[in-house]
Amino acid sequence: MRVVHDRPSVVARGPAWAVDPRDALVRAVVEAEFEGAVALWDWARRSPHFTPAELHEVARALPSDARGIVTWSDAESQSFLESVGRVRFVADGHDVQTQVGVEGGRSIDLVVDGVLGVEIDGYAFHADSFEADRSKDLAITCEGRVPMRLSSALIRRAWHRVTVAAREAIARHIPSLPLPRRQASRAPSPRLAPRRRRWRCRRLGIDDLRSDHFAPPQRGLTSSEREAVALLDRRPASDLASAGPHS
Repeated sequence: MRVVHDRPSVVARGPAWAVDPRDALVRAVVEAEFEGAVALWDWARRSPHFTPAELHEVARALPSDARGIVTWSDAESQSFLESVGRVRFVADGHDVQTQVGVEGGRSIDLVVDGVLGVEIDGYAFHADSFEADRSKDLAITCEGRVPMRLSSALIRRAWHRVTVAAREAIARHIPSLPLPRRQASRAPSPRLAPRRRRWRCRRLGIDDLRSDHFAPPQRGLTSSEREAVALLDRRPASDLASAGPHS
C-alpha cells in the first residue's frame, strides 16, 4: 500500500473524505501507466465533471514532463480500450483517425493508415449486437477498408499479434481511398523512468498548451454517457453533502 500526502492547498479545497476532482485527476495521471494516463485524459474531456478551463488548470498542475499526455489525447475515443488501442497504433508509427463515419450513420472506432477499420469490442457490451457488428464489418469492406475486430484479451495480452496482422493487412492493401489527414503534432513517445513515476514525456511548457487539448468531443456523448449525465444532474446536492467515506 502506498500512502500519498497531499499539499495543504489540495486538502483545503476538498471535503474531509474526498479530494476535488481536479486534484484527483492530477494524481491519477501521474500514478497511471502512460496508456492509462492518456485514457484518463480522454475520459476527462468527455466527463461532465470537468470544463475545458478546469482541464487547463489540471494540465498546469501536472509536472512539465507529464503534460505531454495531453498532446496524445483524443476526446472522440469512447472507451478505455479504444484509447489504449489508439495510443499503441500511434506509438507503432501509424496514422490513426477516431470514430470515422460509415454507412448507416454508424462510426468505426479507429481507422489506421486509412486502411484498417478497427472495431474494439468488450464482450459484456457487444454480446447482444452480433448481427449489427457483422453488418458494420461489411460496410467497412464496401468502403474499401479492411475490417479488424479486436477484443479486450487481444489488446491486453496479444498486442504483438495485432501489430503483425495490422502491418500485413496494410502492406497488402491496394489503395482505393484518399490518404488520411495529417495528425496534429504530439509529444514524442514517453521514455520509461527507473524510479517513482513509470514514464516521462518531453517537457511541455504552459505556453505550449492549446485549447484543443481540453475541448469536449465534437460528435457529442454516447447514449450511455448521456444517461449517466442525466442521472448526475438529477442527484440532489444533499446526497453529495451527506455522503461519507467508502470502506
